[in-house]
Amino acid sequence: MKKLLVTLITILLVSAVDAQDFSVWEHTGDYPLSQCYDVMEMSDGNFVVREAVFDGNLNDIGYILYKITPEGEAVDSLFIKSSYIYGLHPMLRDPSGANSNIMTSFYNEDVNGDVKKYYKATYFNDNLEITDEVVAEYPDSLNFPQRCMVDGNNDIVCRVGNSETSTYRFLRMSLDGEISAMSEERPSEYTVTHHSMIELSGDPLQYCYITGTQNSRTTIEVLDGDFNSVKKKTMLMSLGGWQGTVDPYLNAVKIDDGHFAMTVEVYKGYPTIKALSVVRMNSELEIESYYIWGEYSSGVTNGNYQNRFNNKNLIMTEKGICVVWDYNTKTDNVKKTALMVSCINYDMTLLYDKLVLSLPGNGMFANYGLTSREGGGVALSGWMIENLSGYYETKTIYSVIFDNETWSANEISAEDRQYLCYPNPTKDRLNISFSGDNNCRSVEIYSIDGRLVETFPETSPETSSHLTTIDISNLTPGIYMIKVRMTDGSEFTDRIVKQ
Repeated sequence: MKKLLVTLITILLVSAVDAQDFSVWEHTGDYPLSQCYDVMEMSDGNFVVREAVFDGNLNDIGYILYKITPEGEAVDSLFIKSSYIYGLHPMLRDPSGANSNIMTSFYNEDVNGDVKKYYKATYFNDNLEITDEVVAEYPDSLNFPQRCMVDGNNDIVCRVGNSETSTYRFLRMSLDGEISAMSEERPSEYTVTHHSMIELSGDPLQYCYITGTQNSRTTIEVLDGDFNSVKKKTMLMSLGGWQGTVDPYLNAVKIDDGHFAMTVEVYKGYPTIKALSVVRMNSELEIESYYIWGEYSSGVTNGNYQNRFNNKNLIMTEKGICVVWDYNTKTDNVKKTALMVSCINYDMTLLYDKLVLSLPGNGMFANYGLTSREGGGVALSGWMIENLSGYYETKTIYSVIFDNETWSANEISAEDRQYLCYPNPTKDRLNISFSGDNNCRSVEIYSIDGRLVETFPETSPETSSHLTTIDISNLTPGIYMIKVRMTDGSEFTDRIVKQ
């Protein structure tokens, strides 16, 4: 069964690549080191990709903006000098005018021997021509933010630290750099290894601050518009027999007012089996549902292994949640790193997976730029390196742009599926619904290591609703593969989670 599952996954991935419903642009620059953090669709339908470049001593040089067509061709570029190019700082369309875009950044400047900190908004049009620059002083007592988000009011919101006092604050400022809200100092959470911040609701204005700690706990805090704490919860994620933990590549997105989704890396057993999960949370900071995929052993079996989830990026689209993730594998002593794009609907049902890029050997992907396209589709950007031992050598930056029509056509809603297994996860009963005049002949359930653990022969659906219900209450909590055989000889497989 393991070999069968690997074969099925391989067929799906090859089919995804052969479909050619996306374009890829790759670029290795002339600088000793480069990294890529952003991609954005402009009003003319083309894209801008932002590359950060460094010299041989890892000193900051500045940014290069590339104009990329939907077909993956670079047609223009613009260099912007800067003294601080680390961090995830927003790049967005100017909300006040068409054919205008904004790149936000931070930098230091020596003024008569006194080093000052500044925020800058660089306005540029779709031809990569700078039309305006707005500069504002930034508080000297605060470090530059590593990660920013833009809320529904087009304000920049971030968590900023103060290394001298071991404290941090939450800060909100306009796109022109005017600070409108700043929290009181908070003592630094020494155990915090990563964080994410999103807008949870617009009326009243609330933010959600998510942190992960070294003891595998996850803390979720709701803050009001002035960054006062509304509610806070620390939990040990438990997902159907899996132990969950957030990690340095934690990401979260708002689904609707009060509901959000976040990435969680889960594991169990020894040698450790790892998996990736996206978890849907409600306004009470409770787990509502989740989807888990990619059960990879971090141990070595006969020289083979599959491990290390790296980036886990999320964005909302018109149809569901787009997830970008990558993993390493070693099969028959051949190593590979794969970059995946997946889509799940708002109820955590998988719509599809796509393999978009792969690297041989001990490679690495980084994905930070992710944006949804008007009319459907997504675009992503980042950098990749074939050998981790050369981490500080020149990297290749990339962008992947999905075709709108093909992307939308491939999106299969629950109502359009030929089958649907629900609820998933479930504690006792699993419903299997299907369309057309077909009937269900049998249902088989397999463990993730390929053992047949349960068979339900000669199931009879309700003719009016094409529904089969099976009782799985006796199964041990965990992840299983389900195979459903139909009376016309067709069959389908799916993954279910028993709580």
